[in-house]
Order: sequence, then structure tokens, then C-alpha cells
Amino acid sequence: MLIVSLIYAVAINFDKMMVTNSDPVFGSSITCIILGLSFAGMSRSMGLRDVIGSVIALPPNAPHQRGVGTGAPPFKKSIGQWILIGMLLSVSAVSINTAYTMQIVPYVIAIKRMSIILMVLYGASVFKEEDVARRLSGSLLMVAGAVLIVLFS
Repeated sequence: MLIVSLIYAVAINFDKMMVTNSDPVFGSSITCIILGLSFAGMSRSMGLRDVIGSVIALPPNAPHQRGVGTGAPPFKKSIGQWILIGMLLSVSAVSINTAYTMQIVPYVIAIKRMSIILMVLYGASVFKEEDVARRLSGSLLMVAGAVLIVLFS
């Protein structure tokens, strides 16, 4: 995670440069296209079963669970939900890129990370994750750091 944080700390500045030299919608579009093509390439090289299995944790001896291996498109029944997720992701990306043009990057990222409390609660309620108290205390610590950045900068 430290390596990921280091890479993100460097890469986020390129996002700001892209947004300041173009506009928030174009910057979001290019970022999503690059990520989509990267994940599409990974899924082609890994095989569809390995990609789906890594996302929904299929056991190795379950070839026909959740639409995998049955020939049925796994996402066809919930296409409306996928479109809604895509729209919300687009609004989120454009909003964050707009914020990059209005404020310095560390402040924007600090405020963006405050949503972690909602994600912990969402994980507990929807995915029935365990040890919520420990995760919630960690997320509150991160939010406290963001508040300190805003108050004392």
C-alpha cells in the first residue's frame, strides 16, 4: 500500500496538469478511457474467469456459479444498475477534476478521502463485513487528518 500511495502521490499531479491544460470533462474522459483499456487488456491476458473470480471471489472448484461458464452474459440482468454506477462515477470524476482547478491537489484529495466513512458503513451494511469498529476507527483517523489539514493550512 505504501508503494501504491507513492505512485498515486506522483500520478495525481499529472491529473491536475491534464485538467489545467484542458478541461475537467476531457480529463475525466481520458483517465477513464486509459483505465478501461488497461483493465480490458488485463482481462484479455488473464482470461475472463480469472478476472471475474478475482472480483467476486469464486472458489476454484465452482465453474458454474454466478453465470460463469454457463454461456449467459453475467451482467445483462443488471445493465440498469451498471449504467447508474457509470453515471455516478462520471459525475464524481468531473467534480473532482473541477475541484483540482479550484484548489491545490492535497486539499482536494484530503476532502475526497473523507468519504471513507460512508464506504465503511456501506461495506458493513451491504456486504456484511466484519470488524467494523476497527475499520471505522481507522477511517475516522483519516478524516481527522483531513480536518487538521483544512484547519491548520
